[in-house]
Amino acid sequence: MKRPAQLVFVPSPVIGHIVSTIEIAKQLVARDDQLFITVLVMKLPYDQPFTNTDSSISHHINFVNLPEAQLDTQEAIPKPGSLTRILVENHKTHIRDAVVNLLSESDQSESASKPRLAGFLLDFLCVTLVDVADEFMVPSYVFFPPTLRCSHFFLPGTFADKEITGSILNSTSRCRQIKGILVNTFLDLEHALHYLDFDDKIPPVYPVGPLLNLKSSDENKGSDIFRWLDDQPPVSVIACALEHSGQRFLWSLRRPPPKGKMAMPSDYADLNAILPEGFLNRTAPIGKVIGWAPQAAILAHPATGGFVSHCGWNSTLEKQNLNAFQLVKELGLAVEIKMDYRKDSDVVVSAEDIERGISQVMELDGDSKKALVDGGSSYSSLGRFINQI
Repeated sequence: MKRPAQLVFVPSPVIGHIVSTIEIAKQLVARDDQLFITVLVMKLPYDQPFTNTDSSISHHINFVNLPEAQLDTQEAIPKPGSLTRILVENHKTHIRDAVVNLLSESDQSESASKPRLAGFLLDFLCVTLVDVADEFMVPSYVFFPPTLRCSHFFLPGTFADKEITGSILNSTSRCRQIKGILVNTFLDLEHALHYLDFDDKIPPVYPVGPLLNLKSSDENKGSDIFRWLDDQPPVSVIACALEHSGQRFLWSLRRPPPKGKMAMPSDYADLNAILPEGFLNRTAPIGKVIGWAPQAAILAHPATGGFVSHCGWNSTLEKQNLNAFQLVKELGLAVEIKMDYRKDSDVVVSAEDIERGISQVMELDGDSKKALVDGGSSYSSLGRFINQI
């Protein structure tokens, strides 16, 4: 009989990366009942501890909130590359201690077949933790929550910052030390994946996406948002729209953190105060404005026909400048509203631009679910990874 295996997952401390990590964990334990996963969750200094309320999470998946680590930086707001690097380095001791505790608990187990520590699955931004995995003499695997091209890290202007560039190059070089790379993408989306099998300098690459929880929880089904969606015709709702578009819309509108401070977005106490006068009343028959939204569940609802995105990769499965270019110009899966902007620019997107984009996007349709079913490319790729563990 196959001996049970324990994998340690370390996601980047960003909710989008944690969500994708949970989804790949769920798929893995669903495919192999001898596999157990412990997710070590780092905490951002301004964020709340991660709490899991998803009843569909398997008892084979365990979450450990690591103690908060001090940033120990002179910067009021560290640059994104600096913040992640400092957090990861300062969490190494906590991660090491958590794995020691995990192994100790396994040794004390009365089970005749105790799970062996089979390896670490590290977020790309946490790849320097390969040193910790080496201490336990187990292999490391890397997980890319975005696409293979990883365009989050190569936006225009990124390489103008020497510190961020150094962090990216260091992480990339460390990838040569790992045993395999899992990517939240699928073969039909990125055909370059076919050619990686012929490069013996690159670890095996496993496209396992798109990783989305498309099953609405009972809590979602009974919510005001989903009661409204249920009343709409199929393929009729846009994620964000303007009044004059004439399209039905669901708009998730949240308050950004104060300028110059690190904080998570929050909901507005009074939407009327920040919207045009009378907007909510005039659009009530066709639209709904909300705060936080269960994004993946909404996008999976049959009433949803498209969405307006800032282009983060989880929004595309759940992309920023280069991601948007790939979707619009290369794949034809999206419509451009505005892509020729730069960080801190004063570009303003007009109502006419948004209205035009909304009308065009409703004519597009795509389906990547076939990659996940038995016999699909991502389903088969996940099976190859499980066989390697």
